Amino acid sequence: MPQPSKLKSLIQPLEITPTTPGTLLYDFDKFISYIVKHPAPLTKSKKQPTQKWAAVLNKELASPLMVTLSRPFTIHYPTILGLCLMGRACGIIKLVKHSANKSFLTIDENMLSQWQQLTAAEKYFNLLSAWLIRGHASLIGEKLAYRDDRFIASAGVGRLRNELFDGKALDSLWLEYLPFEVGAFNLALLKLTGLARLEFTDNNLKISKFQLTPLGLSILYEYRKLIERIRFQSESTDSSFQEDTILLTIPSLRSDVEKFLSLPIMEKAASYHLQITLPYHDCSRTLAVDGRHTLDELGMSILQVFGFDDDEHLYFFQCQDRFGIPYRVIHPELLQGEATSDVTRLEQLGLELGKQIEFIFDLGDKWEFAITVIETINDHIPTIRLLASDGTAPDQYPETGCIEYW
Repeated sequence: MPQPSKLKSLIQPLEITPTTPGTLLYDFDKFISYIVKHPAPLTKSKKQPTQKWAAVLNKELASPLMVTLSRPFTIHYPTILGLCLMGRACGIIKLVKHSANKSFLTIDENMLSQWQQLTAAEKYFNLLSAWLIRGHASLIGEKLAYRDDRFIASAGVGRLRNELFDGKALDSLWLEYLPFEVGAFNLALLKLTGLARLEFTDNNLKISKFQLTPLGLSILYEYRKLIERIRFQSESTDSSFQEDTILLTIPSLRSDVEKFLSLPIMEKAASYHLQITLPYHDCSRTLAVDGRHTLDELGMSILQVFGFDDDEHLYFFQCQDRFGIPYRVIHPELLQGEATSDVTRLEQLGLELGKQIEFIFDLGDKWEFAITVIETINDHIPTIRLLASDGTAPDQYPETGCIEYW
């Protein structure tokens, strides 16, 4: 068995073509070409491509999966979900909301232009690194059973790696459990990248055999060490992708790797018009808010225009970075090591037209306010202003009709 740390001897001579060391580049280009012509409609519940869309694309892949179920779901196309995850993690694919109930995955033209200038080796290592570093299962509506839902950081892959590094064979029970432990879509990506040899069976959520390749052993070893040093970033940044990835070491090993995908610089607006709604209640309020205001100031203004009292309730804001990875900005008294609302300003959130965040107030009653950017403004404003008010807000403490006994 090869030593997992001998990455250099494996990377330097590695032949990278559309179909080697796996079919990643062939399938990813098919995926991009298809989504350019046919943006992927997403399901309302999990925000995944619809089954019909996935089924058509599946036929275009190098090794289409044979789905025999009479009524399959998108999850039964793990390769398609894996490609969606990788596309979102590298920034080439983005989620666009057409309305409250209609969302699509589509192409980021700036990122696609960068992609088309890369060599095969640059494409391979950019995709590999994006998946392992930023491939949060939540990007495709899934969740691993651990705090960090990246494949490489899950407890499941730690156990998998340790057993295989020790030369142990995976027993049939572990093979059966593996797709649910680390995600069948992640296993599909292991195969596409050439890091593992495996075969899916029957409904594509089970595997009949599994073996990491020498490259897979070394890559997982190196990335696992890296992941253990990375702290989860709770704020989005405008830095290039490679700053915290193994890509930094690749140019010294491969002369054909010089370029990396990088996020376009986002122009920050001075202020925003925000529409705040309460799901399941026919009411909304529109606020003009300066980008320099803190989220705590925004939260208190939302409560005021809806006629709610603070009453010292705790709250948090649920946000997404530019890749779509969720993070929270919390009430300062929660003290959980995350960004806090008293020091986090709107201009730090990377807000753009159509972007949404959630304000979860009162962790007992859990009022969920949906905040949508409906306009960006170039001028600063001194104070938060109410621009429009539609519908009657519900009572914060509605009467339950229960008899109180003293």
